[in-house]
Amino acid sequence: MNALVHTGVTRDKARMLYESVYRLAIKYTIPPSFLMKKQLENNIEKKNIPKIYAKCGYNQNTARAILEGPKELGGRGFLSLQVVAGTGYVTYFLTHWQTPEEDAGKIIRFVMAWTQYQAGVLYPILQETEPNLPHIQGRCIPAVRQYLCDISGSITIDQTCLF
Repeated sequence: MNALVHTGVTRDKARMLYESVYRLAIKYTIPPSFLMKKQLENNIEKKNIPKIYAKCGYNQNTARAILEGPKELGGRGFLSLQVVAGTGYVTYFLTHWQTPEEDAGKIIRFVMAWTQYQAGVLYPILQETEPNLPHIQGRCIPAVRQYLCDISGSITIDQTCLF
């Protein structure tokens, strides 16, 4: 991010760097981290994203909905870190869930079973994402669940408990 902000390029070139380098780096590094929403907002977005918008020629105070909106609807097409992270979380979860014979698939099933048990509820926690369950521990399943809640989504899995 520092290189993009401190480089002496024009707005067009800054946008090209954003699209070709920064955007790909974010898509690759953010999802496996399983950072929570507050961590993304406070540690990354508030400090860095307004500087990138400014370098690309936009006012730092422009509404996020406009800057992150799709170009087809008049937005500027910048990525929201929550969307990048959340879609990555769900993709990683589903990818590993669908490979139960692999080590990662076995581990995600154990983690899911433990988190379901730890939640202390009878309903599938990825299918019904309300109410909030702040007492569950871990990073992977709570992050997936939080993103599903944010987008009013759900995942129906073939097995909710392995015990």
